[in-house]
Amino acid sequence: MRANTIITASALTWAFFILPTVHAEDPPAPLPPDLCEEPVHAVTGDVYMDLFGQTISRFCKPRIDPPVLDREVCCSIGSSASCKLPNSVGRCTSGMKFWCEFGEVIGSSVACYQDGPDACEQGFCNGFDDGGGGTIFATTSWICCSDEGECIYVGEGGMTPPSDASCVGGLTMCNDGSTNEDGTVNCEGDL
Repeated sequence: MRANTIITASALTWAFFILPTVHAEDPPAPLPPDLCEEPVHAVTGDVYMDLFGQTISRFCKPRIDPPVLDREVCCSIGSSASCKLPNSVGRCTSGMKFWCEFGEVIGSSVACYQDGPDACEQGFCNGFDDGGGGTIFATTSWICCSDEGECIYVGEGGMTPPSDASCVGGLTMCNDGSTNEDGTVNCEGDL
């Protein structure tokens, strides 16, 4: 009986060291952090958000229906993010690796965008009015709209905090509009 036990143990040892080891498939590597997840902070230092918990990205520009990029990017972070694609072997030669769901390659750099709701689709476009004494903005900007339909200018994100502590309403995006002296917004939409 003892001889059989020794032979069986020897056979198992031989099989353990000699036969190829079967490995479970390695789990996929986790995605790098999403560049657009870093929120803008209000003048109070708190995260600026609307009544529904939506925030504005600190590093991604607002765009309605932005192009899908869905890839890793290499970004140097300061007051803004300067991004480019990884090299041919997927490494960053400068900056840190981030994920960019929406964006586009422009020359040797990458612009990452934050998708958001269209003010016109939500019924907040009220026509362009350049006689309001305010400032015209031709790029996509964040606005905060109340249930009564009054909208105020919030900005494009980045390091400049919004003037209010939070959006008392819902955040939405306006293409081509103007601000009035009282801070309200006239949103034209796509021209």
